[in-house]
Amino acid sequence: MGSGGFENERIRELKAFDDTKLGVKGLVDGGIQTVPKIFIQPSKGLSQELNSMHHHSSNFQIPVIVLASGRCEEIVNQILYASSEWGFFRVVNHGVPVELLDRMMEGSRLFHKGDGETKKDFYSVNKRKQVKFSSNYDLYKSQTANWRDTLTIDNLFDGQLDPNDLPVICRLGFS
Repeated sequence: MGSGGFENERIRELKAFDDTKLGVKGLVDGGIQTVPKIFIQPSKGLSQELNSMHHHSSNFQIPVIVLASGRCEEIVNQILYASSEWGFFRVVNHGVPVELLDRMMEGSRLFHKGDGETKKDFYSVNKRKQVKFSSNYDLYKSQTANWRDTLTIDNLFDGQLDPNDLPVICRLGFS
């Protein structure tokens, strides 16, 4: 099969996955026995990624951003560094009660474990929505799809979030 045929097959597989609107967990719940090709990274890219991970793993420490310090410029610089070098960071002393964080995490877990119809209501890859469920934000652009599902709350719309826009399971305990 020429490269055009391979690309057409890949697009068909991506579209079939996207059309389910159920994400990776939908594949698992559906009983798949093998990982679909769209999720398999070419061995060349994988070996480079593993080498990169090995290089960093000897001194692995997640960056921690302390918000209560009040030093705005320093905090911004720490966030910039952590974002560019690590891609993630931990925020502490942010003033959000632990109980609220625990309820939020439980709501997220229940959403991901929950029924497919709710996920379909929130599913979006390319549409800009404030609350959306997706598996890969770059599904049709990346070389390989990522084996993950994400519930995203984009507060950049207007800085406000109507709790009624959240999945019902994520609102339990909030009133």
